[in-house]
Amino acid sequence: MAALEFLYANHIDIVLALISIIVTIIAIIQGFITSPPMNIVKVIIISLGTLIAIFCAYNFTTMGKIASIKKDVVFLVDITRSTQNRNIKDEYCDTMKSFINKLKKDDTVYFTTITDNPYSNMHEKLVIPGYSIFNSKKANDQIQSAFNNDIEKDIENYTKADSIDTKGTDIIGAIYVANDLFLSQSNNNKIVYIFSDMIQQTYGEDKIQLNSVLTKEYICNYLDSLKTKNLIPDLHEVEVHICGATISAEDNSLDSQTYKNVKLFWNEYFSRANVKNKNIWD
Repeated sequence: MAALEFLYANHIDIVLALISIIVTIIAIIQGFITSPPMNIVKVIIISLGTLIAIFCAYNFTTMGKIASIKKDVVFLVDITRSTQNRNIKDEYCDTMKSFINKLKKDDTVYFTTITDNPYSNMHEKLVIPGYSIFNSKKANDQIQSAFNNDIEKDIENYTKADSIDTKGTDIIGAIYVANDLFLSQSNNNKIVYIFSDMIQQTYGEDKIQLNSVLTKEYICNYLDSLKTKNLIPDLHEVEVHICGATISAEDNSLDSQTYKNVKLFWNEYFSRANVKNKNIWD
């Protein structure tokens, strides 16, 4: 059953084409072995009717539902100075590639950055291509090659580009904007991967610095205030995975107080956002 589900989910056009060919051959053979033989018009009508039935059945089966489930995946990448270490960037790059390699045809990938101003961040969108029987082998290879080049460039641009000087790191704002732009109107499975040390540092009215001494009461009151202002989105349909939250550019590890703040802050934040998965730490 698992193998059949995989075939339907990844190569449905090939599966249906093979079924169609087999059904047509059987119909033709039956048409000629009947007594008296059926004329070609009847054979064609029977073949077409059978094929239509197959396509209709597919649309209403569990297999059809499995094949139609697509993913919208958002990669949020911190490009502030706190992630400037080359080892961190290499780790981000390798991890991102491993996630992308698991995606399937027609899944959508969004890249966006984390800076001090999420509304001016870079954005990029790519759709995973797949083999199609309606294209020649050369055309399929060209499509796949072009996609591979594009995705490789984006991974390099978003994970290994030089870090920039910012006034802070607004991860909360980046999550809000990413959900608003990419996920809120989607009916697909939604996944957000955050590549950051997760040290929220914002100034002004909603200022907070997770690398300072903070109490649980202060963090909870701060997040409750954001919730009241509708600055924490509803993520009940979204899986969130945090990558690299225990390392920083200075010494490759967070001090114990900052580490404690980071874990507490984001556990409380995503609890209020009602994320789909319980474990957010990868």
